[in-house]
Amino acid sequence: MGSAGVVLCTMAFMVLCLAAMAAASAALGGGGITYIPSTASLKHCPSSCGNINISYPFGIGAGCFRQGGFELTCNQTTEHPKLYLGSSTTQITDLYDASVEVNMFFNVTLESGTNTYDISWDAPARGITIDGNQNVFFVLGCDFDADLFDSVRKPIGSCMSRCHGEVIPNQGSCNGIGCCSISLQNDISGFQATIVRVDNMAAQPYPLHHGIMAFMSYGESYYIDNMTDVLSSWTNASNIPAPVLNVAIMDLPSCESAQLHSTSYACVNNSICANASYGGYTCSCDNGFYDNGFYIYDNAYVLEGCTPQQDYYHPKPKEHCQRLCGNNTIPFPFGLEEGCFGNQRFQLNCTKEDIDECSLPNYCNGACQNTVGSYICTPCPRSKEFDSTRRKCVASSKQRNLLLGISIGTSCGLGSIFIALGTAILANKWKKNIQKRIRQGYFKKNQGLLLEQLISDESTTSKTKIFSLEELEEATNNFDATRVVGCGGHGTVYKGILSDQRVVAIKKSKIVEQIEIDQFINEVVILSQIIHRNVVKLFGCCLEDEVPLLVYEFISNGTLYELLHLDTAVKCILSWDDRIRIAAEAAGALAYLHSAASIPIFHRDVKSSNILLDGNFTAKVSDFGASRSLSLDETHVVTIVQGTFGYLDPEYYHTGQLTEKSDVYSFGVILVELLTRKKPIFINDLGAKQSLSHYFVEALHKMSVMEIIDPQVIEEADQEEINEIISLTEACLRVKGVERPIMREVDMRLQFLRTKRLRKRQRLIEKDEDFEPWLCPNAKNPREHVNLFNDAHIKPEGSSGCYSLEQEFVSSFRPR
Repeated sequence: MGSAGVVLCTMAFMVLCLAAMAAASAALGGGGITYIPSTASLKHCPSSCGNINISYPFGIGAGCFRQGGFELTCNQTTEHPKLYLGSSTTQITDLYDASVEVNMFFNVTLESGTNTYDISWDAPARGITIDGNQNVFFVLGCDFDADLFDSVRKPIGSCMSRCHGEVIPNQGSCNGIGCCSISLQNDISGFQATIVRVDNMAAQPYPLHHGIMAFMSYGESYYIDNMTDVLSSWTNASNIPAPVLNVAIMDLPSCESAQLHSTSYACVNNSICANASYGGYTCSCDNGFYDNGFYIYDNAYVLEGCTPQQDYYHPKPKEHCQRLCGNNTIPFPFGLEEGCFGNQRFQLNCTKEDIDECSLPNYCNGACQNTVGSYICTPCPRSKEFDSTRRKCVASSKQRNLLLGISIGTSCGLGSIFIALGTAILANKWKKNIQKRIRQGYFKKNQGLLLEQLISDESTTSKTKIFSLEELEEATNNFDATRVVGCGGHGTVYKGILSDQRVVAIKKSKIVEQIEIDQFINEVVILSQIIHRNVVKLFGCCLEDEVPLLVYEFISNGTLYELLHLDTAVKCILSWDDRIRIAAEAAGALAYLHSAASIPIFHRDVKSSNILLDGNFTAKVSDFGASRSLSLDETHVVTIVQGTFGYLDPEYYHTGQLTEKSDVYSFGVILVELLTRKKPIFINDLGAKQSLSHYFVEALHKMSVMEIIDPQVIEEADQEEINEIISLTEACLRVKGVERPIMREVDMRLQFLRTKRLRKRQRLIEKDEDFEPWLCPNAKNPREHVNLFNDAHIKPEGSSGCYSLEQEFVSSFRPR
């Protein structure tokens, strides 16, 4: 047999198994039983829920209820336990043999501009119906038309209600003024109602009629207690007579068919079977029969649940009663067998010598019961035939063939299980091989071999690595959602823990164009060559997925933007010394990129949200997704304008020429943020949005720059230091790039100012003067800190994503 034949055979076996399991599941009925239980077998079942008694066929828990719609649920988490039909929200208020009373009301809040409201109810299980003879649908409210349909949208009836202005109708019966009703024609398994407000509703000048109440109620009439409630809100639901639901056994469609299956027939002896309107049947004890004391009411569903009452008179005997004892006729109400006499006192005993007709041939070809002076012959059931030798009904040849078929099917099913297990193991192995080939294909498509060769060059750092997809899946618990620390328009960032216990950030980008893979390779090679303590480290990448994954150094303490501008539960004041230090560290990193790196790199998106703070609050420049590299003989490059408003170099914006001075301008905006503690785009006193850089330059021209400086800076810094930073900031923000300083000069001026501050601090310490240089005033040491920010949810103004670290290389997949 070929491999295709084996696969087809295996699939056939598996289908067989699934069909068998489905049949078994259906037979079990989800915990319901299909036989007649005894009172002893039900003693473990809950007998009440709150103040409602529970009797079989209803029940709570497996083995306690009849299969079908008789399963109940008791919610005991509320102050008063509540009983429900199955797992539905239909609450039961009382319980009978095969019917329940439930709450079924709907409060409708009227909304401006909405005229039509729909409500509905569906039975939670087959066999549950609303009694059409005992229940009526009522709607309370003013100025509406109501239409009622059954569960398949077949019309049942309609009604209307009107109210006359602000005049409150008199309390009384439901007559179309403030209330209307619809009678049911037949039993229904559910209903849909449409309530339409009439046009004059919108013309009412008073704030009445803002609620409508619809409900199903027992009885043909409803008495309205308080019409003020009807007009102004909703009526009290506790006054509504609970509607009655009938619950039928749905194993078989009728009593006649159910009585042919003795093992699943639900009615006990001395009971009456009645066909239900929607199919199925119900049971009830015959007149004069009562329960055995375990349940409150007659129970025709439990063994010995209908026991004859001694003093009750039976007006009609059962059929086929023996009426002769020898030559004597026995008239009713006298009788010999149970059910053949009118009362226990009329029971007779015939002592004549009896002939057992059942032992004689040709008397009865069926189930024979000998009686005094006679016998009762019952034909064999449909599934059996009469064995004249054994004088009893035995399984028919058809039944024996069925049992043989079941045995063969069971054997076949067990065999199919073993085959299915073997097939599953082989399929799993085949799936792993397919995944391996797919990953190899992605690796080649993503230029993995070229990247391995490039980053293995001596000019790159030795720690740059190409990770396997298995390593990153293990590090992120298979990219579990709980590991997500950031998101953006181009992908998601996960926190991962590598096998060497390094905590990393793993960027999983969204699908990009194939032509951008080469740009990705170029960016990875560039970043692998950067060695600077103030630049976020790229550990490596993974090329075995459809889109390359990037692995970064994980930065834990958020961004400079968050520290400057966002209100947090823990207030942390940024001192003047720390502002100068952070600015100097960021400037040093940018100066390194511009002039000290092996290939000049222009960042192109310098902003405070791209300056991260690690565990020691050391500045780390991040987000090189928009950066561009140049050859040594190039001074600028023409690109599509890219960056963040508020930081964007106006010259670059108008000409498209990216130079190192573009980063200088953006850094100047950061210096203004540190001086003023204002956002790059902020709301001014007139309520309009304004650029911080323009705001600063205007203040310079008006000679009022000291008015916008952060009061903390004025308190901690001397005027000479403030003037030095203002002068440096003004130079960085000049409109013409040629007039701005280079990044190396900015770095040197900041380092010089920082050195002066450190010397001044040393002198103050030597003189025992108070000096508070720490980032957080409550810290016990210079680097004690608190993680103030939930970086997975912060998105600062002007930011292009959720968290700068998580956006590393997002923009690298955009056109240059």
